[in-house]
Amino acid sequence: MENSSSEFEQKITENAGGGDQRKLAWKTLHANIDHSRKIPELKWSIPQSRSIREPIEYFCDFFDVDLLSLITGQSNLYALQTDPQKPLQLTKPELERIFGTVLYMSLVVLPK
Repeated sequence: MENSSSEFEQKITENAGGGDQRKLAWKTLHANIDHSRKIPELKWSIPQSRSIREPIEYFCDFFDVDLLSLITGQSNLYALQTDPQKPLQLTKPELERIFGTVLYMSLVVLPK
């Protein structure tokens, strides 16, 4: 059997139960990749930042005051609908603390 860079063959004899032997031939073919294609170049640059932003400012870009109010209102409504005797009364600062705790716990790995 001859090995080449484009093809590799390996013959396997398999015993399947009562003496039935099958010969399997595995072939690995390498894909023909066209390396002559040009990769486009980036023709613009990222603008320089004039100030360094805090992580909370990036968070507020995605979770603005309106979204936090909506989440708070819907959470309170759901809690009231499931158990009228025990309303949740979640506030926006509490929700921000919950999000902060979840994000912190996902970034900082503590030993078990």
